Amino acid sequence: MAAITRRGAAVVISIRQNVRQGKVACCDKVFAMAVKNEKELSETQRNLWLKAVAAVEMRNLGYAISLLQEILKQE
Repeated sequence: MAAITRRGAAVVISIRQNVRQGKVACCDKVFAMAVKNEKELSETQRNLWLKAVAAVEMRNLGYAISLLQEILKQE
């Protein structure tokens, strides 16, 4: 699986901070993921990524999550 950089890095940092502060429960296993930047995505994945970014900006978070999950499934 691959994590996607750019705005995703801020999300990961935010999640880690919330786990440390006890605001979010954490599972027993943490999976390390390779990091890809936008240029390393296939054309299909890049299109999904850009749609997800637009969905986040429009506060359509459920749709954004489903698009990002599709990118991860392709990895």
